[in-house]
Amino acid sequence: MYSKKLPFFIAVTGLLTALGNAMPKKEISLVQSSTGSDLNNGTAGGKKGVSGAGINVVIGTFVSRINTLRFEGGAFTNLSHVNSTGKKPEFVKPSADGKFLYTTNMVNDYDGKKSGSVSSLSITPSGEMAVISTVAVPIRPVALDISPDGKNLIVATFEGATAVYIPVGEGGKLDEKSVQLITYKGQGGSISSIFDAKFDSDGDVAFFTDRDADSVYVHKFDKKGKKLVEKPFIVKLPKGSGPRNVAVAGEKEVDLYINCEKTNKIFHARLTESGEGFEAKEAKEFPSLPSGKSDPMIFGGEIAVTKDGKFVYSSNRQTDEKKPLEDNTMVVYSRDPKTGELEKTPKFFPLGGSSPRHFSFSPDADQSKVIVAFQLSNGVSIFSRDSKDGSLKVEGTTSIKRATSAFFFPMGGEPGKTKEIKQSISAKSGENKGHD
Repeated sequence: MYSKKLPFFIAVTGLLTALGNAMPKKEISLVQSSTGSDLNNGTAGGKKGVSGAGINVVIGTFVSRINTLRFEGGAFTNLSHVNSTGKKPEFVKPSADGKFLYTTNMVNDYDGKKSGSVSSLSITPSGEMAVISTVAVPIRPVALDISPDGKNLIVATFEGATAVYIPVGEGGKLDEKSVQLITYKGQGGSISSIFDAKFDSDGDVAFFTDRDADSVYVHKFDKKGKKLVEKPFIVKLPKGSGPRNVAVAGEKEVDLYINCEKTNKIFHARLTESGEGFEAKEAKEFPSLPSGKSDPMIFGGEIAVTKDGKFVYSSNRQTDEKKPLEDNTMVVYSRDPKTGELEKTPKFFPLGGSSPRHFSFSPDADQSKVIVAFQLSNGVSIFSRDSKDGSLKVEGTTSIKRATSAFFFPMGGEPGKTKEIKQSISAKSGENKGHD
Protein backbone atom coordinates (compact mmCIF):
# COMPACT_ATOMS: atom_id res chain seq x y z
CA MET A 1 0.00 0.00 0.00
CA TYR A 2 2.72 2.44 -0.90
CA SER A 3 2.76 5.24 -3.40
CA LYS A 4 4.88 4.59 -6.49
CA LYS A 5 5.57 8.32 -6.60
CA LEU A 6 7.87 8.02 -3.60
CA PRO A 7 11.48 6.85 -4.01
CA PHE A 8 11.36 4.52 -1.01
CA PHE A 9 9.02 3.27 1.65
CA ILE A 10 8.81 1.76 5.07
CA ALA A 11 7.79 -1.89 5.04
CA VAL A 12 6.13 -2.96 8.24
CA THR A 13 6.00 -6.69 8.74
CA GLY A 14 3.67 -7.92 11.48
CA LEU A 15 5.05 -11.03 13.04
CA LEU A 16 3.66 -10.91 16.56
CA THR A 17 0.83 -12.94 18.06
CA ALA A 18 0.48 -14.62 21.42
CA LEU A 19 0.74 -18.03 19.74
CA GLY A 20 3.62 -16.97 17.54
CA ASN A 21 1.56 -16.95 14.35
CA ALA A 22 2.74 -14.60 11.63
CA MET A 23 0.64 -11.61 10.67
CA PRO A 24 0.38 -10.59 6.99
CA LYS A 25 3.03 -8.33 5.59
CA LYS A 26 2.11 -4.68 5.30
CA GLU A 27 3.76 -1.77 3.58
CA ILE A 28 3.05 1.81 4.52
CA SER A 29 3.85 4.85 2.49
CA LEU A 30 6.53 7.26 3.53
CA VAL A 31 5.55 10.91 3.28
CA GLN A 32 8.59 13.13 3.09
CA SER A 33 8.79 16.43 4.89
CA SER A 34 11.49 19.08 4.56
CA THR A 35 12.63 22.07 6.55
CA GLY A 36 13.34 25.14 5.15
CA SER A 37 25.63 28.96 23.80
CA ASP A 38 28.99 28.16 23.58
CA LEU A 39 30.02 26.31 26.81
CA ASN A 40 33.09 26.52 28.99
CA ASN A 41 34.33 22.95 29.24
CA GLY A 42 36.54 23.74 32.18
CA THR A 43 36.38 22.86 35.85
CA ALA A 44 33.29 22.47 37.98
CA GLY A 45 30.97 25.39 37.74
CA GLY A 46 32.02 26.33 34.23
CA LYS A 47 29.60 28.82 32.79
CA LYS A 48 26.77 29.77 35.14
CA GLY A 49 23.25 30.92 34.46
CA VAL A 50 19.88 31.13 36.15
CA SER A 51 19.34 28.08 38.32
CA GLY A 52 16.65 26.91 40.71
CA ALA A 53 16.82 24.34 43.49
CA GLY A 54 19.61 21.79 43.54
CA ILE A 55 19.28 18.46 41.78
CA ASN A 56 21.40 15.32 41.56
CA VAL A 57 22.73 13.65 38.40
CA VAL A 58 24.52 10.41 37.52
CA ILE A 59 26.98 10.10 34.63
CA GLY A 60 28.16 7.00 32.74
CA THR A 61 31.53 7.00 30.96
CA PHE A 62 33.97 5.06 28.79
CA VAL A 63 36.64 5.16 31.53
CA SER A 64 35.49 2.63 34.17
CA ARG A 65 33.91 5.30 36.34
CA ILE A 66 30.32 6.19 37.27
CA ASN A 67 29.97 9.68 38.75
CA THR A 68 27.24 11.29 40.84
CA LEU A 69 27.12 15.07 41.09
CA ARG A 70 24.92 17.79 42.51
CA PHE A 71 23.96 20.80 40.42
CA GLU A 72 22.94 23.91 42.32
CA GLY A 73 23.29 27.63 41.74
CA GLY A 74 24.75 27.05 38.29
CA ALA A 75 27.66 24.93 39.56
CA PHE A 76 28.44 21.23 39.88
CA THR A 77 29.93 19.55 42.95
CA ASN A 78 31.11 15.96 43.17
CA LEU A 79 29.09 13.60 45.34
CA SER A 80 30.65 10.19 44.76
CA HIS A 81 31.96 7.72 42.20
CA VAL A 82 32.47 3.99 41.68
CA ASN A 83 34.83 2.18 39.32
CA SER A 84 33.91 -1.44 40.03
CA THR A 85 31.35 -2.19 37.30
CA GLY A 86 33.80 -2.73 34.44
CA LYS A 87 35.97 -0.85 31.99
CA LYS A 88 33.11 0.88 30.16
CA PRO A 89 30.04 1.67 32.29
CA GLU A 90 28.69 3.43 29.21
CA PHE A 91 24.94 3.58 29.84
CA VAL A 92 23.76 4.17 33.41
CA LYS A 93 20.07 4.61 34.24
CA PRO A 94 18.30 5.07 37.60
CA SER A 95 15.11 3.25 38.56
CA ALA A 96 11.94 5.33 38.73
CA ASP A 97 12.12 5.54 42.52
CA GLY A 98 15.78 6.56 42.44
CA LYS A 99 16.91 3.73 44.74
CA PHE A 100 18.83 1.70 42.17
CA LEU A 101 21.07 2.17 39.14
CA TYR A 102 21.53 -0.19 36.22
CA THR A 103 24.58 0.01 33.97
CA THR A 104 26.01 -1.65 30.90
CA ASN A 105 29.68 -2.60 30.69
CA MET A 106 30.27 -2.12 26.97
CA VAL A 107 33.12 -4.60 26.47
CA ASN A 108 33.75 -7.91 24.72
CA ASP A 109 36.04 -9.50 27.32
CA TYR A 110 34.17 -9.52 30.62
CA ASP A 111 35.62 -11.93 33.19
CA GLY A 112 38.04 -13.33 30.62
CA LYS A 113 35.24 -14.47 28.35
CA LYS A 114 33.78 -13.18 25.10
CA SER A 115 30.94 -11.24 26.70
CA GLY A 116 29.88 -7.94 28.18
CA SER A 117 28.06 -7.40 31.46
CA VAL A 118 25.25 -5.54 33.18
CA SER A 119 25.29 -4.47 36.83
CA SER A 120 22.78 -3.21 39.37
CA LEU A 121 23.78 -0.78 42.11
CA SER A 122 22.17 0.80 45.12
CA ILE A 123 22.24 4.59 45.30
CA THR A 124 21.49 6.85 48.25
CA PRO A 125 19.91 10.32 48.08
CA SER A 126 23.40 11.73 48.64
CA GLY A 127 24.79 9.86 45.62
CA GLU A 128 26.69 7.04 47.32
CA MET A 129 26.70 3.87 45.20
CA ALA A 130 27.40 0.18 45.84
CA VAL A 131 27.31 -2.77 43.42
CA ILE A 132 24.53 -5.29 44.12
CA SER A 133 24.88 -7.81 41.29
CA THR A 134 26.47 -8.36 37.88
CA VAL A 135 25.31 -10.61 35.03
CA ALA A 136 27.18 -11.57 31.85
CA VAL A 137 25.44 -10.71 28.55
CA PRO A 138 26.45 -10.88 24.86
CA ILE A 139 29.28 -8.58 23.81
CA ARG A 140 29.14 -4.79 23.89
CA PRO A 141 25.85 -4.03 25.67
CA VAL A 142 25.16 -0.44 24.68
CA ALA A 143 21.77 0.53 26.16
CA LEU A 144 19.22 -0.63 28.69
CA ASP A 145 15.84 0.28 30.16
CA ILE A 146 14.10 -0.58 33.40
CA SER A 147 10.32 -1.05 33.52
CA PRO A 148 8.26 1.50 35.48
CA ASP A 149 7.62 -1.02 38.27
CA GLY A 150 11.35 -1.73 38.54
CA LYS A 151 10.95 -5.49 38.03
CA ASN A 152 12.15 -5.96 34.45
CA LEU A 153 15.37 -4.95 32.69
CA ILE A 154 15.96 -5.02 28.93
CA VAL A 155 19.36 -4.62 27.29
CA ALA A 156 20.57 -3.99 23.73
CA THR A 157 23.87 -5.64 22.79
CA PHE A 158 25.52 -3.98 19.81
CA GLU A 159 27.95 -6.60 18.49
CA GLY A 160 26.08 -9.39 20.23
CA ALA A 161 23.06 -8.64 17.97
CA THR A 162 20.88 -9.68 20.88
CA ALA A 163 18.00 -8.34 22.94
CA VAL A 164 18.33 -9.35 26.58
CA TYR A 165 15.66 -9.61 29.28
CA ILE A 166 16.67 -9.89 32.95
CA PRO A 167 14.19 -10.11 35.83
CA VAL A 168 14.99 -7.84 38.78
CA GLY A 169 14.39 -9.23 42.24
CA GLU A 170 14.05 -7.71 45.67
CA GLY A 171 16.69 -5.16 46.52
CA GLY A 172 17.60 -4.61 42.87
CA LYS A 173 19.33 -7.97 42.40
CA LEU A 174 19.52 -9.23 38.81
CA ASP A 175 18.20 -12.78 38.34
CA GLU A 176 21.09 -14.44 36.53
CA LYS A 177 19.29 -17.78 36.21
CA SER A 178 16.33 -16.34 34.30
CA VAL A 179 18.11 -14.32 31.60
CA GLN A 180 16.35 -14.42 28.21
CA LEU A 181 18.30 -13.88 24.98
CA ILE A 182 16.74 -13.10 21.58
CA THR A 183 19.36 -12.98 18.83
CA TYR A 184 18.55 -11.36 15.49
CA LYS A 185 19.87 -12.13 12.03
CA GLY A 186 19.87 -9.45 9.37
CA GLN A 187 18.07 -10.06 6.11
CA GLY A 188 19.46 -9.80 2.59
CA GLY A 189 23.07 -10.12 3.65
CA SER A 190 22.91 -7.38 6.29
CA ILE A 191 24.13 -7.94 9.83
CA SER A 192 22.28 -7.07 13.03
CA SER A 193 23.56 -4.48 15.51
CA ILE A 194 21.10 -3.86 18.34
CA PHE A 195 21.62 -0.32 19.61
CA ASP A 196 18.68 0.77 21.75
CA ALA A 197 16.22 -0.78 24.19
CA LYS A 198 13.09 1.00 25.39
CA PHE A 199 9.91 0.06 27.25
CA ASP A 200 6.59 1.75 26.62
CA SER A 201 5.07 3.79 29.46
CA ASP A 202 3.45 0.72 31.07
CA GLY A 203 6.29 -1.73 30.60
CA ASP A 204 4.04 -3.91 28.42
CA VAL A 205 5.98 -3.59 25.15
CA ALA A 206 9.73 -3.50 24.45
CA PHE A 207 11.39 -1.84 21.45
CA PHE A 208 14.86 -2.60 20.07
CA THR A 209 16.58 -0.79 17.20
CA ASP A 210 18.74 -2.73 14.74
CA ARG A 211 21.08 -0.20 13.19
CA ASP A 212 22.59 -2.35 10.46
CA ALA A 213 19.44 -4.28 9.52
CA ASP A 214 17.43 -1.02 9.33
CA SER A 215 14.70 -2.33 11.62
CA VAL A 216 12.91 -1.73 14.90
CA TYR A 217 11.75 -4.88 16.69
CA VAL A 218 8.61 -4.65 18.81
CA HIS A 219 8.12 -7.35 21.46
CA LYS A 220 5.15 -7.67 23.76
CA PHE A 221 6.05 -8.56 27.33
CA ASP A 222 4.43 -11.66 28.79
CA LYS A 223 3.93 -10.63 32.42
CA LYS A 224 2.62 -14.04 33.47
CA GLY A 225 5.49 -15.92 31.88
CA LYS A 226 7.99 -13.21 32.85
CA LYS A 227 9.58 -13.00 29.41
CA LEU A 228 9.48 -11.23 26.07
CA VAL A 229 7.32 -12.78 23.37
CA GLU A 230 10.03 -13.96 21.03
CA LYS A 231 8.51 -13.27 17.61
CA PRO A 232 8.51 -9.51 17.02
CA PHE A 233 6.49 -7.09 15.01
CA ILE A 234 9.04 -5.46 12.70
CA VAL A 235 9.14 -1.85 11.56
CA LYS A 236 11.38 -2.01 8.49
CA LEU A 237 13.07 1.24 7.47
CA PRO A 238 14.57 2.17 4.09
CA LYS A 239 17.87 0.44 3.37
CA GLY A 240 20.84 2.35 4.73
CA SER A 241 18.85 4.34 7.31
CA GLY A 242 20.79 3.13 10.34
CA PRO A 243 18.21 3.51 13.15
CA ARG A 244 20.12 4.36 16.34
CA ASN A 245 17.65 5.26 19.08
CA VAL A 246 13.88 5.24 19.50
CA ALA A 247 11.55 7.40 21.58
CA VAL A 248 8.14 6.03 22.55
CA ALA A 249 4.97 7.98 23.35
CA GLY A 250 1.33 7.03 23.85
CA GLU A 251 -0.50 3.94 25.09
CA LYS A 252 -3.18 2.31 22.90
CA GLU A 253 -1.77 4.19 19.94
CA VAL A 254 2.01 4.19 20.26
CA ASP A 255 4.12 6.74 18.43
CA LEU A 256 7.69 5.77 17.58
CA TYR A 257 10.26 8.45 16.78
CA ILE A 258 13.42 6.90 15.38
CA ASN A 259 16.62 8.83 14.70
CA CYS A 260 18.70 7.36 11.89
CA GLU A 261 22.37 8.18 12.07
CA LYS A 262 23.35 7.05 8.57
CA THR A 263 20.88 9.38 6.84
CA ASN A 264 20.30 12.06 9.51
CA LYS A 265 16.56 11.49 9.35
CA ILE A 266 13.86 11.05 11.99
CA PHE A 267 11.04 8.63 11.24
CA HIS A 268 7.63 8.76 12.89
CA ALA A 269 5.51 5.61 12.84
CA ARG A 270 2.24 5.09 14.76
CA LEU A 271 1.39 1.58 15.96
CA THR A 272 -2.04 0.42 17.12
CA GLU A 273 -2.68 -2.82 18.98
CA SER A 274 -4.82 -5.18 16.92
CA GLY A 275 -5.82 -8.42 18.59
CA GLU A 276 -2.61 -10.05 19.75
CA GLY A 277 -0.47 -7.99 17.39
CA PHE A 278 -0.08 -4.51 15.95
CA GLU A 279 -1.07 -2.49 12.95
CA ALA A 280 0.88 0.47 11.63
CA LYS A 281 -0.40 3.64 10.06
CA GLU A 282 1.57 5.55 7.47
CA ALA A 283 4.97 6.76 8.54
CA LYS A 284 6.66 10.06 7.86
CA GLU A 285 10.24 11.23 7.52
CA PHE A 286 11.74 14.42 8.95
CA PRO A 287 15.26 15.86 8.67
CA SER A 288 17.42 16.06 11.79
CA LEU A 289 19.86 18.59 10.30
CA PRO A 290 19.22 22.16 9.10
CA SER A 291 18.06 22.55 5.52
CA GLY A 292 21.00 22.23 3.13
CA LYS A 293 23.32 20.79 5.78
CA SER A 294 25.11 17.58 4.84
CA ASP A 295 28.14 16.07 6.55
CA PRO A 296 29.12 12.36 6.62
CA MET A 297 30.70 12.87 10.04
CA ILE A 298 27.50 14.05 11.75
CA PHE A 299 25.41 11.31 13.32
CA GLY A 300 22.31 11.16 15.46
CA GLY A 301 22.64 10.81 19.23
CA GLU A 302 19.73 10.40 21.64
CA ILE A 303 16.04 11.08 20.92
CA ALA A 304 13.24 11.69 23.46
CA VAL A 305 9.65 12.93 23.78
CA THR A 306 8.62 15.26 26.61
CA LYS A 307 6.11 13.83 29.08
CA ASP A 308 3.48 16.41 28.03
CA GLY A 309 3.83 15.09 24.49
CA LYS A 310 4.43 18.53 23.01
CA PHE A 311 8.04 18.19 21.81
CA VAL A 312 10.49 15.70 20.33
CA TYR A 313 14.21 16.36 20.94
CA SER A 314 17.11 14.70 19.12
CA SER A 315 20.84 15.41 19.40
CA ASN A 316 23.27 15.65 16.48
CA ARG A 317 26.91 14.56 16.99
CA GLN A 318 29.73 16.07 14.97
CA THR A 319 32.42 13.39 15.32
CA ASP A 320 35.18 15.27 13.48
CA GLU A 321 36.69 17.53 16.12
CA LYS A 322 38.27 19.69 13.42
CA LYS A 323 34.80 20.72 12.26
CA PRO A 324 32.85 23.63 13.86
CA LEU A 325 31.60 23.03 17.39
CA GLU A 326 28.29 24.58 16.28
CA ASP A 327 27.58 21.40 14.29
CA ASN A 328 26.69 19.74 17.60
CA THR A 329 23.04 20.66 17.98
CA MET A 330 19.70 19.71 19.46
CA VAL A 331 16.87 19.59 16.95
CA VAL A 332 13.45 20.26 18.51
CA TYR A 333 10.18 19.43 16.80
CA SER A 334 6.83 20.61 18.13
CA ARG A 335 4.40 17.69 18.40
CA ASP A 336 0.62 17.38 18.49
CA PRO A 337 -0.05 15.28 21.62
CA LYS A 338 -3.27 13.86 20.13
CA THR A 339 -2.12 12.88 16.65
CA GLY A 340 1.60 12.53 17.27
CA GLU A 341 2.27 14.65 14.19
CA LEU A 342 5.41 16.80 14.08
CA GLU A 343 5.60 20.32 12.71
CA LYS A 344 7.39 20.66 9.38
CA THR A 345 9.94 23.23 10.53
CA PRO A 346 12.03 22.39 13.61
CA LYS A 347 14.24 24.57 15.79
CA PHE A 348 17.97 24.01 16.28
CA PHE A 349 20.02 24.84 19.37
CA PRO A 350 23.86 24.68 19.43
CA LEU A 351 24.92 22.70 22.48
CA GLY A 352 28.48 23.96 22.86
CA GLY A 353 30.11 20.57 23.36
CA SER A 354 31.53 17.89 21.08
CA SER A 355 29.52 14.76 20.28
CA PRO A 356 26.35 14.95 22.45
CA ARG A 357 25.91 11.21 22.75
CA HIS A 358 23.07 11.27 25.28
CA PHE A 359 20.64 13.59 27.06
CA SER A 360 17.66 13.32 29.40
CA PHE A 361 15.00 15.49 31.04
CA SER A 362 14.67 16.38 34.71
CA PRO A 363 11.87 14.54 36.59
CA ASP A 364 9.81 17.61 37.57
CA ALA A 365 6.37 18.12 36.02
CA ASP A 366 7.60 20.66 33.45
CA GLN A 367 10.86 18.82 32.75
CA SER A 368 12.47 22.20 33.20
CA LYS A 369 16.05 21.00 32.74
CA VAL A 370 17.96 18.91 30.23
CA ILE A 371 21.33 17.30 30.90
CA VAL A 372 23.63 16.46 27.97
CA ALA A 373 26.68 14.16 27.94
CA PHE A 374 29.47 15.15 25.52
CA GLN A 375 31.63 12.16 24.65
CA LEU A 376 34.48 13.86 22.79
CA SER A 377 34.79 17.16 24.67
CA ASN A 378 34.66 15.27 27.97
CA GLY A 379 31.87 17.15 29.70
CA VAL A 380 28.26 17.44 30.75
CA SER A 381 26.01 20.48 30.60
CA ILE A 382 22.64 21.33 32.10
CA PHE A 383 20.20 23.51 30.18
CA SER A 384 16.98 25.15 31.28
CA ARG A 385 14.06 24.19 29.05
CA ASP A 386 11.12 26.42 28.20
CA SER A 387 8.07 24.14 28.32
CA LYS A 388 6.10 26.52 26.09
CA ASP A 389 8.40 26.80 23.08
CA GLY A 390 10.94 24.04 23.76
CA SER A 391 13.95 26.37 23.73
CA LEU A 392 17.15 25.61 25.66
CA LYS A 393 19.49 27.89 27.61
CA VAL A 394 22.71 26.72 29.21
CA GLU A 395 22.89 26.89 33.01
CA GLY A 396 26.18 25.19 33.79
CA THR A 397 28.84 22.80 32.56
CA THR A 398 31.61 20.68 34.02
CA SER A 399 34.25 18.25 32.79
CA ILE A 400 33.72 14.50 32.99
CA LYS A 401 36.14 12.37 31.01
CA ARG A 402 34.48 10.43 28.17
CA ALA A 403 30.92 11.15 29.34
CA THR A 404 28.46 8.88 27.54
CA SER A 405 25.14 9.00 29.43
CA ALA A 406 23.54 11.39 31.89
CA PHE A 407 20.40 11.18 34.02
CA PHE A 408 18.83 13.12 36.87
CA PHE A 409 17.85 11.05 39.89
CA PRO A 410 15.40 11.85 42.70
CA MET A 411 17.16 13.64 45.52
CA GLY A 412 16.63 13.89 49.24
CA GLY A 413 18.65 14.70 52.33
CA GLU A 414 21.90 16.57 52.19
CA PRO A 415 24.63 15.97 49.64
CA GLY A 416 27.53 13.87 50.80
CA LYS A 417 31.09 15.09 50.95
CA THR A 418 31.46 17.51 48.07
CA LYS A 419 34.37 18.93 46.19
CA GLU A 420 34.77 20.72 42.93
CA ILE A 421 35.55 18.51 40.00
CA LYS A 422 38.82 19.54 38.40
CA GLN A 423 39.33 16.83 35.86
CA SER A 424 41.40 18.03 32.93
CA ILE A 425 39.96 17.90 29.46
CA SER A 426 42.01 15.52 27.37
CA ALA A 427 39.67 14.60 24.54
CA LYS A 428 40.80 11.52 22.69
CA SER A 429 39.30 11.12 19.26
CA GLY A 430 40.62 7.74 18.22
CA GLU A 431 38.19 5.41 20.01
CA ASN A 432 34.44 4.99 19.65
CA LYS A 433 33.98 7.72 17.09
CA GLY A 434 31.34 7.90 14.43
CA HIS A 435 28.69 5.26 14.90
CA ASP A 436 29.53 4.32 18.50
